[in-house]
Amino acid sequence: MMLRSRLTILALFMLGLSFLAAVGHAAPRVIATIAPVHSLVAMVMEGTGAPDLLLPAKASPHHFALKPSHAGALVEADVVFLVAEDLERFLIRPLATLAKDALVVRLAEVEKLTRLAMRNGHDDDDHGHDTDEDEHGTLDPHMWLDPANARLWLDKIAQTLAEVDPANSGRYRQNSMVAKEQLTTLEYDIGKLLDPIRNQRYILFHDGFQYFENRFDFPATATMALSDARPPGARRIAELRQLMIAGSISCVFSEPQLPAKIVETLIADTGIKHGGLDPIGMTLTPGPSLYPALIRNLAISLRTCFGD
Repeated sequence: MMLRSRLTILALFMLGLSFLAAVGHAAPRVIATIAPVHSLVAMVMEGTGAPDLLLPAKASPHHFALKPSHAGALVEADVVFLVAEDLERFLIRPLATLAKDALVVRLAEVEKLTRLAMRNGHDDDDHGHDTDEDEHGTLDPHMWLDPANARLWLDKIAQTLAEVDPANSGRYRQNSMVAKEQLTTLEYDIGKLLDPIRNQRYILFHDGFQYFENRFDFPATATMALSDARPPGARRIAELRQLMIAGSISCVFSEPQLPAKIVETLIADTGIKHGGLDPIGMTLTPGPSLYPALIRNLAISLRTCFGD
């Protein structure tokens, strides 16, 4: 009995030393490029440290230019999480020069992701399918809008951080498990939110939501532009107005980083409602709660615009 007590005390002592070592251990310097990725990394790192967000909350990765402060952060980084250079084009050269000593994790390359090709058409009834090969040569990089993809990213983030920072590996894996359960519940809740408004017809500003559309079986009728870098011209707006008159369109959605005036021109004198969708979290506070809020807000915005 005395031996067992001594062994128990020794085990508790060793556990305490391990805990103190983990507490005193500095977490790695981690950078995430955009707010949704930053949120997922923050979920996994909770209790150990916090990642740095490279892009300001209101910046678009399509039009961003690195400043000296961002360059300095890349030089000091231990790990950089991004989606893919197809999205964060501003990082193509800096990753090779400034972050050459960092572990760079391209989340678009994670196995078993749902990968959808960029769509060529605006009014195509076929809104994509799971594929590893992009038949048009470019994958749609907005992969975070599918919570199933986000859950796979959580696994990859936890695995990467555990390898870089073994002292906190248990915390990273536990945080990942908790976050995955949260996103599973979120996905179920979003499906329920959308059920009353299925079969509604709507127009998006740009073709950046097909992962959300595909996951929740809620396809858009059309998009004004294929890319937020290419706003629609007068001809396209005229085509969409004809579609709106003939197609029982209920809502047209703009985005916070894009000019709402074009949407206002499109819906003028039609009686069609104007809603807003934020695909990257520009209107949200960065941190672990941003990603769930981003996905939930998309569903709430859809229901609100359709008047449910």
